[in-house]
Amino acid sequence: MICVLCYSCENDVYPCVAFENETARESITFIMGEDKPGKYYFTLAEEFYRWDEIEKTDRLVKSCRNFEDMYDFIRTQTPTNGLPWGTINVVLHGNVWRGLSLDLYHDGPRCTAKNMFAADQGNMFIPIQSTQIDSCSEIHFFGCGIGKNPILTKSIKGIFTLSNGSRPTIHLSADYVIFTSGGDQETPLKLKASYWPYIYKRGYRPSNHTITQSLRSDYPTSAVPWGEALENEEFNPHYTQRFHIPLSHIVLYDTGEERPAVKTETEKMEWIKTQEPILRQLEEVDIPMEKFTWTVYPFQHTLEDGRKVPAIKGIGMTTILCVLKPQS
Repeated sequence: MICVLCYSCENDVYPCVAFENETARESITFIMGEDKPGKYYFTLAEEFYRWDEIEKTDRLVKSCRNFEDMYDFIRTQTPTNGLPWGTINVVLHGNVWRGLSLDLYHDGPRCTAKNMFAADQGNMFIPIQSTQIDSCSEIHFFGCGIGKNPILTKSIKGIFTLSNGSRPTIHLSADYVIFTSGGDQETPLKLKASYWPYIYKRGYRPSNHTITQSLRSDYPTSAVPWGEALENEEFNPHYTQRFHIPLSHIVLYDTGEERPAVKTETEKMEWIKTQEPILRQLEEVDIPMEKFTWTVYPFQHTLEDGRKVPAIKGIGMTTILCVLKPQS
């Protein structure tokens, strides 16, 4: 079987060759999180990649919990057969607005498009050698809609570029990713789902009628039974899932007199609008300020040396309600 995915294979230590057996290269899956109570995304993903007749992988790793851990595992762990990795699956949460639901490194910042771009441009990671991966390797990141963020996609491709200029085929899922069980199948199913988002201030969900009217206006060519979908929160031909996006910022002041008053709603919003870090976060997620519920309050912040200083914290919360249509 000829590898049809490679380019510039002549630069690789292990060039692409005709394999009689598709499993000549080892495959590996990273499960990059744990389920919250009542959720089974990672649990079903693990079962899928252990037992699915077609997509099960040779190895499954559950110990990595940030991007650097996963990257270093690929960089340092050589497959037992001496060939570079074949298929690498990375199962995580994420979305187009906030990138990957992972820390960049232990106790580091989140893997947003901005932070991943900075990591790529700053050469934060040691390049992986072609003994580990090459241009015939495939790396699949499974997270809901992350492939629709072009900066995130380009940055991850840059990070996985080898020192010789080649890189594996890298795919970030543009659709929702669903692992589901039930029915007659012995193992879970992996499905992708088209999705249509509706964004509103957390705690202020409009009526289903209002949401339906908005979705019909925003997506006039989509033949989706919006009203029916809004009534379902469990797996269905059309159903909904929702999650929240938080923004936050803390400002420290030398004295209580320097700390501005943030008692009224007007004072709170004036403070928010003067905070460049919050404005940058809003620009990064590309969601209007009015779609967030804002909480602003003064408090005493404790420094590392134990001293307390006056401070103000601002928190913004928005809800993303997604109508989903699973595809077989």
